[in-house]
Amino acid sequence: MGVSYIPVARAGELSPGVMKEIDLGGRQVLLVFVEGNILHFPDTAHTRKPI
Repeated sequence: MGVSYIPVARAGELSPGVMKEIDLGGRQVLLVFVEGNILHFPDTAHTRKPI
């Protein structure tokens, strides 16, 4: 089983502290830009807190 990469955002699209919801084939993920890094989290109700 190999690794697949799916483009979900363009460079510079996320501002610091902004969350973006992503649908990866039925799997919901949040992308967040924090301190120069783009992080991803499972999209659940308890992860949707202001940064």
